[in-house]
Amino acid sequence: MRTQGNAEADRRCMMLAESQRGLVRADQLADLGLNRQAIARRRESGLLIPVLPGVYRLAGTPSTWLLFVRATYMWVGDRGVLSHRTSAALQSLVDGSPRPIEISTTGYLRSPHTDIKVRRVVDLPSRDLRWFDGMRITNPSRTVIDLAGVLDRGPLDLAIDEARRRRLIAERPIRETLERLGRQGRSGAAVMAEILEDGEFELPVPGSPFERKLLHFFDAHLFPPPERQYEIFDDQGTFVARVDFAYPHLKVAIECDGKKHHFGTHSWESDVERRSRLAALGWRVIHISWELLTARPDELLALLRKTLGIATLC
Repeated sequence: MRTQGNAEADRRCMMLAESQRGLVRADQLADLGLNRQAIARRRESGLLIPVLPGVYRLAGTPSTWLLFVRATYMWVGDRGVLSHRTSAALQSLVDGSPRPIEISTTGYLRSPHTDIKVRRVVDLPSRDLRWFDGMRITNPSRTVIDLAGVLDRGPLDLAIDEARRRRLIAERPIRETLERLGRQGRSGAAVMAEILEDGEFELPVPGSPFERKLLHFFDAHLFPPPERQYEIFDDQGTFVARVDFAYPHLKVAIECDGKKHHFGTHSWESDVERRSRLAALGWRVIHISWELLTARPDELLALLRKTLGIATLC
């Protein structure tokens, strides 16, 4: 028969778990007066569902990626922080719900789960950290440097672009963080140093992942890099248009036609007027769709070579 004491303990357990997004630690349950046998009974009844060693999910709480991230953070406690792709996902620098969950620690920890990756680092100074919804994670500068060691260049560029568009990172803090962490032997340090030395942070950030993917296409096919976010003015110095990419000496503008495509009458008329003004100045505008870039790359390559006169450019 369930006693009044058991009912009160369950009520307090549920209140604690609900205040922690459906999670509770074994040591917290002990503080509520629940011993091992009491916890075991609640596990057997389905009230508490094990997630990680010493971390439980309250019955009825959805088992999501974010809940597992929180459970990982509760497991690691003050022994580490959420980092790399996990930190990047929490800050919306990468898409999706990446696994394994990545944590960085200066100590020695054994991963308690196949979906948790423990990374040992030399140092985790407070200046490299920030709080996210009650969890300690690496800050944007530290995160992109860590990403340089685990991502291919394409996804890495997209993460850096997103951080730059939102003004979360800048060249000077990145350089300072990289120098402080040390380049010798650090995974990804050479990649990030190369990005800095190539002057990427001195160039306009691409306006979308579509534009970054097109830049990768130019690079892969050895096209000279175009001007980004190029502003065009008429002979009187009046602003006419800003285009995604341009080869000014050829008067060729390249536009990525993705979500920016307009359907409203006013927008359509504005686009027509804009194209007409560019044409009057002698500019040719090439419109590239996502489908052309991703599904018909050979056709796109032929179009660009013909339009740009690749022999003239090289």
